[in-house]
Amino acid sequence: MPLAKVCQIVCAVATAVILSRAQFALAHGVVIGQSAAGDLKVHIEVNQPIELPPSVFPGIIGAANASPGIASAEIDESDEDLFLLDPGCDIQFIFIDADPGLQIVTSHVWVPGETFEFGPPFFDGHLVFNIPAGTVGLIYSLRFRLHDHNGVHADSPIYELSFTPVETVCACRGDTDADKALTGADMQSFIDCLMSTPSEGPVDQACACSDMDGDAALDDHDIEMLVDRLIASETCEE
Repeated sequence: MPLAKVCQIVCAVATAVILSRAQFALAHGVVIGQSAAGDLKVHIEVNQPIELPPSVFPGIIGAANASPGIASAEIDESDEDLFLLDPGCDIQFIFIDADPGLQIVTSHVWVPGETFEFGPPFFDGHLVFNIPAGTVGLIYSLRFRLHDHNGVHADSPIYELSFTPVETVCACRGDTDADKALTGADMQSFIDCLMSTPSEGPVDQACACSDMDGDAALDDHDIEMLVDRLIASETCEE
């Protein structure tokens, strides 16, 4: 392998390791904040429909994932009219309903009207979204809104999340930019995923190919495995 390529990979790895040590989740799938008017507001940062891969959760069949995560805003985004929540608020997630075939699962399968208590900011929570027996390619949606128990913020409007089951979420581990090749460019995409994924996981579908060992977390082991594949100049088999 050319020395320049080795140096490029080593430098990228060093950056990735540093970031993994000082990681702070600045990106989430669903971000909860307030509008300039003080109302609760949601910014959905993932592309929809959100792909649900085959379930890895014991007792949950079909397609399922604990992503996207749901978190309080960590920075003001004035261009999105999204601002930090008041520290005195107490946020509740309210499940309105879902299309037949889509469900939320925690210790049980949710029914419309069930709630999840996020509490005051800052928070970062995950629910399991599940399509037990769906058709690949079809879109299933659920609806929710937010309420502040303390009345600091007015209730949010109703928001919708859409999902679709897929047969696999990553055809080639390490091909983080999805160009069907393993190159140095994959390291940059890997670093982006490393920064946006909580250290304990779960890994968002968009970052599935960065999870080299498939353990639903991004850590030093994934960095080592990716570097090994890049240095070995492995290829993605068709």
